[in-house]
Amino acid sequence: FGITRKCKSKGNKFYESMYRLGSEDVDYGEVHYGGQRDTVLIELKGVGCNLAQAGWEARMKQFLDEAVRPRITRIDLALDFFDGSYTPNQALLDHDNGFFDNHNMRPKSETVGSAWRKEDGTGKTF
Repeated sequence: FGITRKCKSKGNKFYESMYRLGSEDVDYGEVHYGGQRDTVLIELKGVGCNLAQAGWEARMKQFLDEAVRPRITRIDLALDFFDGSYTPNQALLDHDNGFFDNHNMRPKSETVGSAWRKEDGTGKTF
């Protein structure tokens, strides 16, 4: 999928222009352009990542490799392990043990969901 149309910028992300990824029916994400110093924000939603053609990650890397002065300043990432191969409890322990540290800085974290106190099947997020 690619950019399907220009939208009216909501202004809540401080970008001049906003473009929709996906169709009228399904929102795969957005591309925002014209932020501070003509920056770009690429926002891929879960449905967009799941429906993207195989190899999209390599194509994104190639795009960044060929871009003029690319710089990633922030990444917000979410990953679901529905098969239980990595649990929120393991992520919490790994965080506490410093496995997510970068340059001796520990990232902020939070736990969400009622199942942290009592496993009730409602789920939990780290």
